[in-house]
Amino acid sequence: HKVRWNKLRYTKNDMKVLTNIMDKDDELKGKSKNKATSIKEISEKTDISYGAVRNSINKLLKDGLVDYGISDGRTKTYHITLEGLTELVEIRKSITEELIDE
Repeated sequence: HKVRWNKLRYTKNDMKVLTNIMDKDDELKGKSKNKATSIKEISEKTDISYGAVRNSINKLLKDGLVDYGISDGRTKTYHITLEGLTELVEIRKSITEELIDE
């Protein structure tokens, strides 16, 4: 099923977490099970509290935008799914369209 970005359901933090699962300095980071990202890494990168990142991750997991990666010891890791990538593209496109329409 196709997930639509619901402005009422998601927060800016959720979008920031989804974006920062990936790493602009490491092309593969956060895009596959074996190169996944931990909550701690996202929290440190975004200055969003650990608990808030965890809440966002749980919401994104439930909606299929994020999935579990291979655990690093006891630390759970996460990666963006194809649906998550598609959703980011859609969000960026709609933001651009809103800016052009203004």
